[in-house]
Amino acid sequence: VKVINSIIGMGSVLIVVLTVENMQNVL
Repeated sequence: VKVINSIIGMGSVLIVVLTVENMQNVL
């Protein structure tokens, strides 16, 4: 369970980073 939670956490972090980068590119 801990491994799954860590993987989900990493995925969420990557999604946030990609979203911020996309917003910066649009602006």
